[in-house]
Amino acid sequence: MKYGHRMKYYTVAYEQFPAFESMIQPPFRVLERATGFYAFVEFEDDGLALMQKFYAENGSTGYAYDTKRRRYSISAAGVEPRKSRAIRGFRKRALRRMRRIERWNARDRAICEGVTQPVTLPNGRAPVFFRNRRHIYITPGREHPFRYTLRSPRDSKRDYPLVVYLHGAGAGGTKGLMPMLHFLLTVPRARQKYHLLVPQEGLFDIYGSEFSDALGEVIAGIPNVDRSRVYIMGMSMGGCGAIIECSRHPERYAAAVPTVPWLFNLKAGGKTRSAMAAPLDAKGYDALAKTPMWLTYSRLERRLNEQLCEALTARDANLRQTYIKLHGMVGHIIAPLVFSLTKSWAKWMFSQHKESA
Repeated sequence: MKYGHRMKYYTVAYEQFPAFESMIQPPFRVLERATGFYAFVEFEDDGLALMQKFYAENGSTGYAYDTKRRRYSISAAGVEPRKSRAIRGFRKRALRRMRRIERWNARDRAICEGVTQPVTLPNGRAPVFFRNRRHIYITPGREHPFRYTLRSPRDSKRDYPLVVYLHGAGAGGTKGLMPMLHFLLTVPRARQKYHLLVPQEGLFDIYGSEFSDALGEVIAGIPNVDRSRVYIMGMSMGGCGAIIECSRHPERYAAAVPTVPWLFNLKAGGKTRSAMAAPLDAKGYDALAKTPMWLTYSRLERRLNEQLCEALTARDANLRQTYIKLHGMVGHIIAPLVFSLTKSWAKWMFSQHKESA
């Protein structure tokens, strides 16, 4: 296809993407950047070939828009025009959004100054609307704060199970309300009390080793927890994070309930600059098989999740799987809610115990 003379194009470069550093260098020009998230870049015709190379190396697909709002799909197959167009004023909207995220980051850094201990909401009630100020945890030496929300039962005379919930990519960074909204899609429907821990990933190193270490410190510091009944759940990116956590620390969790996980770690080479990009080896699968798991996926994640199920079944793992026949991103978003409302997974999860705890 032919492109207009010196036509300008626009795209979003995500910091999790391996080629991010290359995409903020010439011939790309950064118009605005939200540190820790993504950058809005401008380029001309010569940048299209570079973008195609980046996406081909990672087996993925990207999109770009030109000044006439036309949309292009970029992959190893080439640069193809799409029927859909960007909304009017898309450049101004993207720039405003990134400036807003930068203001959130600056405010968050100001709030974090001098804060060294977590704070639980009064009466242990689940915080639906809350301020970041109440949910910040900083360990000296860490590059960014470990943020989390903790809800605990009022009764402190006995030990209760603990549910750790890992959110998807849309709730990362400093958006304090979003992790809890993600949790509401897969909230345990059980008539029993439990601690709820919802950490927030800043998208610097997605559910990497530093995140795992900080999470372990927080779990160890929560009082009145039945250590034999610590469970981990996750949606999308968080579902993959839950799987990685169980392979990294099989002794920590009594059961895992990942839904619609993006299993980049099963693809050679990986797609992100994160712990999830490292393929699981035989040792990782052996460790993962020690944790009972109920895995749910839609058609969008079917192939890689079936590979995971085959590997775990071969190791005689305690595995349940639910396949929800919904297409595309609709299935990816709705499947966790369908699973939550139609399956008795909460009863199964809370019945699991870690014998060695």
